[in-house]
Amino acid sequence: MRNMHAKLRQKNPPAGRFERVYTMNSLEKNERDEDGQSGRSNGFLATIFIDSPIGIYIVQNGRFVFVNPEFQRISGYDEKELLGTDSIGIVLSEDQEQVREDAVQMLKGERHVPYEHRVVAKSGEIRWITETVTSIMYRDKRAVLGYFMDRTEHEREKESLFFDSPIGIYIIQRGKFIFVNPEFQRILGFDEKELLGKVSLNIVLPDDRDRVRANAIQMLKGERRTPYEHRVVTKEGEIRWIIETVTSIKYRGEQAVLGYFMDHTEYERAKEALSLSEDKFRKAFRSSPDWFVISTLEDGFYIDVNEAFLHTTGYRRDEVIGHTSTELGIWADPQERVEMTKILKDQGMVRNLEARFRTKSGDIRHVLWSAEVMDYGEEKCLIAVTRDITDRKRAEQEHVEREKLQGVLETAGAACHELNQPLQYIYLLLSEAQEENPESEALAQIKKQCNRLKDITSKLEKVTVYQTREYIKGMKIIDIDKASGE
Repeated sequence: MRNMHAKLRQKNPPAGRFERVYTMNSLEKNERDEDGQSGRSNGFLATIFIDSPIGIYIVQNGRFVFVNPEFQRISGYDEKELLGTDSIGIVLSEDQEQVREDAVQMLKGERHVPYEHRVVAKSGEIRWITETVTSIMYRDKRAVLGYFMDRTEHEREKESLFFDSPIGIYIIQRGKFIFVNPEFQRILGFDEKELLGKVSLNIVLPDDRDRVRANAIQMLKGERRTPYEHRVVTKEGEIRWIIETVTSIKYRGEQAVLGYFMDHTEYERAKEALSLSEDKFRKAFRSSPDWFVISTLEDGFYIDVNEAFLHTTGYRRDEVIGHTSTELGIWADPQERVEMTKILKDQGMVRNLEARFRTKSGDIRHVLWSAEVMDYGEEKCLIAVTRDITDRKRAEQEHVEREKLQGVLETAGAACHELNQPLQYIYLLLSEAQEENPESEALAQIKKQCNRLKDITSKLEKVTVYQTREYIKGMKIIDIDKASGE
């Protein structure tokens, strides 16, 4: 092997590798001319081929006729085991057809970049190879010189990125899966054996297949740059939502599609739940008998109100939306809103605050007001629920007045009863005294005051409503005239 007596000529060399045409005879002649020694060609070849860090081989008639030590190391076979064997035999069966095509293209000068494939080492290990070939003359016969570089570790590093990825990754050729990483398998519930060779669209929900095909084609053509969504059916029959992107790649020398596949189901479920929740909220907002209002926190700028608010206040929607509560004078006491705003800023919510609201007609309505701060776009807003308790407040006031009236009636009745008897006796004595002293001014004044007292007791007996009037120092007393209807 090392003592090669042959002409070595290279045709169609790869760019940048060889620029001169050599024959063994010319090399031997040059070596002898320099030092008169023969056999220097062997040292030259040893330097180039034997000691090369790249695997080098020569094939004639489809069989190995030369393999250097690095080639032997990569394949695991020694020289005796390789020489004379079919060169395609060490290539992984799945890659053999593509290797033949790539090699023929390179020998014809139609391909100028190295091609990749896999070989099966003597140990059974599959190793990744980057290879170039060129046509030469070897021992006066046409031969193929090959350069054979092991890139298994690089491939393993690249594959580890795929295998350890938290995103599902797959590769498709001719519409079928040829690679699926563990995360892709986990999402779908199928193992690798069940997926490899399977038509990729079969996992897609039938209703989504046309859309998926169209989106994928657009992305592969560069007409779409954003991920697309679709649904897949898992092994258990569960429907899951997927966000997907695809890109065109070369895989094992052939055109392929590399896909990134992310499970979006929980987000979609949350979005669906939120949509249902929002729908329920909208229905509650619109149909509630209580007032629902969304407004800005700072200035009370109305963003939305429900029908109950409009019906009670008497405003039209266009008179409210885009205006503030201050403009409309909704708060009967503006200071109440100032206090409410402070509580909301401190605590984030208010529950059952009693307030008074003014309607469009000027009527004052008593309300229970609850609100909570929320983010609406980029501004702090509040959603408020207002319950009109005017009728309840009136009923409570009437009840209080009835209780007070009852107290007044009981007091008045007792007072009249207790005063009438001594008053009658005073009248009797006064009558006798006036008979003896008809001209007495004092007796006349006493009788006048007795008549006044009698008139007061008469009014007290007629009290039917609770009415008061201002007295002194902010005190109030029963207005007997109004309470008795006189």
